[in-house]
Amino acid sequence: YEVKKVKKKKRKTGEQINKVNLIFTVKEARKLVVKSLQFSGVSMVKESGLRKVMETKQRGYWFSQGFFRDTDFELDKNRILRYYADRGYIDTRIVKVDKDTIRNDRKKRDELFITIYINEGKQYTFGGVTISGNKIFTDDELYPLITLQKDDVYNKSKWETSIQNIRNLLAENGYIYFAMEIDENKDEKNHVVSYAVHITENSKAHVENIFITGNKKTKNFVIERELEIKEGEIFNAKKIQRSREKLYNLQYFSAVNIDVKPGSELGLVDLIFDVEEQR
Repeated sequence: YEVKKVKKKKRKTGEQINKVNLIFTVKEARKLVVKSLQFSGVSMVKESGLRKVMETKQRGYWFSQGFFRDTDFELDKNRILRYYADRGYIDTRIVKVDKDTIRNDRKKRDELFITIYINEGKQYTFGGVTISGNKIFTDDELYPLITLQKDDVYNKSKWETSIQNIRNLLAENGYIYFAMEIDENKDEKNHVVSYAVHITENSKAHVENIFITGNKKTKNFVIERELEIKEGEIFNAKKIQRSREKLYNLQYFSAVNIDVKPGSELGLVDLIFDVEEQR
């Protein structure tokens, strides 16, 4: 980049003022196009499924231009492992990736040939879960939140959703100070994954103060009347989410961010609704 000093006159007074011009010189890299995207070692899942979850596409695949981006490709590796883990293959690993680049002078671009080598491993089933420590919520309330059934093919996303369901139940009823310990038992001989979950619910949290920030044109009372949760109430994640949705429905705000801060003493929290007004 280059900085050039210049002098300008103010229109009204004619006074000379110092300014600078910034000149950025950019050297463009060659276009890198994915000409071929291949897999090696894939037999237990469909390659078409892997291609669908990846952001990196071969040129011409579903009308893709096929431009290669390194950041997308690094995330694609995680997407591949997630795809396998949702089908029970939790030991899957990417052994290596070969990238060969060939210059295409006629089309004035570099063409990339990618081969991803995968070790799939064995498929695991779900061995079940035991929940302990719960005193407020009964087993009849907690176990139905587990979306995986014993002897099902293990699915990582479903298991994570199950745990989130329990967290949501606790938060929606004011138990935001809960503790949850999750122990995984991975039987590599029989290819079974089971879990032991220990929950400590602790005491309920109450809302001490609600603060509204970011509003310059909109009066506080306009925002407050849309809030379903009030000061002094038990913390309720569902009410807070509905309040956020109602604020968006006003169409006054381009963003509504919610923050939770500790209150003046244990068991009390402050809620901050930070809004960003739009035209």
